[in-house]
Amino acid sequence: MKLRILFLRAIRFFKRILLLDGRIAQVQQLGERIAEKNISLNRSLAVTGERRAANYLRQKGYQILNRNWSVPEGELDIVCRYRNTLVAVEVKTRKAPGSNMQDALDAVTTDKVKRIKKLLAHYSYNNSRRLKAMRIKHTRIDVIGIIHRTLPSPLKKHSWQLTHLEDIDSL
Repeated sequence: MKLRILFLRAIRFFKRILLLDGRIAQVQQLGERIAEKNISLNRSLAVTGERRAANYLRQKGYQILNRNWSVPEGELDIVCRYRNTLVAVEVKTRKAPGSNMQDALDAVTTDKVKRIKKLLAHYSYNNSRRLKAMRIKHTRIDVIGIIHRTLPSPLKKHSWQLTHLEDIDSL
């Protein structure tokens, strides 16, 4: 009889452990879903920022050649043409509060500029015929910093502040 009671207690104990283990797994899955959602929200913000930057560039007379052009070495956010210049545009979008335009622009480090130069040279080489037909003679790197704010109001209006720095390589 005592053996049976001990056996039943052991079964209950292991059921609790399995239940607890299942709850831990559920918490881990929930954490993973939250992380994925944050990543997708950040990616969504980046995509929206790149779309706004492309629209801004079109309004300024730029011809968009590629968006998110990528090779194993990296990615160029926007590749465009302005007159006879091939321009690689790095877009940095930040969400306020706590972010200012300087934070967004400072995110483009000298190492990042070097990598963009290499990618732009790679792009030029891969598209040399097309660029020759367009009479492209120069290249440059621009940065567009975007700050997104949700204004405090019942309608949750959005504000987008955009700053365009041209030819950052020569700064």
